[in-house]
Amino acid sequence: MNSYRSTSGPIKIGIITLTIYVYFTIFSLSAVAEKLSSLGKHFIKVSKSGQTISVDIINMDILDIARMLSKETGIKVFLDESVSHKVTSKFRNIPLEPGIKRLLGPAVSSAFVFNKDNGPSGQVNYRIDTIKIFNSGNMLSANFKIFDSTVSETSGKKKDGKTLSRPKTSNPSSELWHQTPGTPGAIRHEIMQARKNLSMIREKSKVEAAYTGEKLARLRMKLSKRLSPDERVAIARELSQARQYIAARKSLNRRMIMDEEENLRKLVEEGTKTDSRKKFAERQRESERERNLRE
Repeated sequence: MNSYRSTSGPIKIGIITLTIYVYFTIFSLSAVAEKLSSLGKHFIKVSKSGQTISVDIINMDILDIARMLSKETGIKVFLDESVSHKVTSKFRNIPLEPGIKRLLGPAVSSAFVFNKDNGPSGQVNYRIDTIKIFNSGNMLSANFKIFDSTVSETSGKKKDGKTLSRPKTSNPSSELWHQTPGTPGAIRHEIMQARKNLSMIREKSKVEAAYTGEKLARLRMKLSKRLSPDERVAIARELSQARQYIAARKSLNRRMIMDEEENLRKLVEEGTKTDSRKKFAERQRESERERNLRE
């Protein structure tokens, strides 16, 4: 009797220990499997037309987002080195500009720089050339790291305590250094860039309005003809979708114009302050020289 009791205790302890070990082993394996599964899902995909973007990412670092975004879109991405946070986002087939805004989220500010070219049919196309990602109100002092899928790599070099990034290209003369933030030269460059970009966004908005207006007119013309009930329903649905798309584009363009106007205003103000400080410093140096001569 005593022998049974003496052996049953260790057996029970062994069973409990084994149960706990199995539980935690299964839990750990499931956690690892879940993590690997989520890592496998990470993607940023752009449609063949380059008009829409699809995203499925979980808790990804903004640095990896910038790298992947440049690789998948061909857009140069300038990321302020002070920006550091994780991103989780999931959506399908959203137009490129609002899609990128949605991907980056409200935690950071972003600015788009546009370029234009002529398509195969001769139609003018406006495309995003560069995206700047920075903390709100911090663009002037931002120290950008460049991600450009058109070049092999980026390298950093110290100058006046600042890390400057440049793309490595096969043509050394085409290498462009990012100027030290906050200097008069950098501010003048940003003002010029902002004015050019604001003009481009306004032009883009007008062209898109004219194009979409023509599309609506064609759909209304179709509805005025004799159609079967099914054809009428299909065209009416297409017309409704076109109106929703146009409203969304107008809203996005208005917001981008307002953001760029505010950006330009801040740049001009900062440029004026910088010029005033420079002139004040020059007057002080001149006064000092005059005092030295009198002495």
